[in-house]
Amino acid sequence: MSDRQLTDRNIPMMNKRAQRFAEVEQAQDVVSTIKRLITYFIHEKTMVLSMLLVVIVGTLAGVYAPSLQSQAIDIIAGSAEGILLTTLLLIAITYAIYCLCQLLQGMIGARLS
Repeated sequence: MSDRQLTDRNIPMMNKRAQRFAEVEQAQDVVSTIKRLITYFIHEKTMVLSMLLVVIVGTLAGVYAPSLQSQAIDIIAGSAEGILLTTLLLIAITYAIYCLCQLLQGMIGARLS
């Protein structure tokens, strides 16, 4: 049996994969498309700026939390000095901020769309 026959037999519809996906469309006039998007979102500039702020804060919290976890592990292991309870409280606050930002990001994104 040839490789092609094995592929067709083992992965149904594999040879028709391109038919399942829509063809990618490109804007004919990119500049006017961008202008139209900007004019659409200019009325929602508060929401767009809020979304940007929430994304930045959420990303910073998501990046900072693992370093706090590492610090807590070092305190437990005895290789670093610090107060474990304070570090754990900072971890909880950081993850709460991260979760709140994710929630707000979803809500603002749904409203913008």
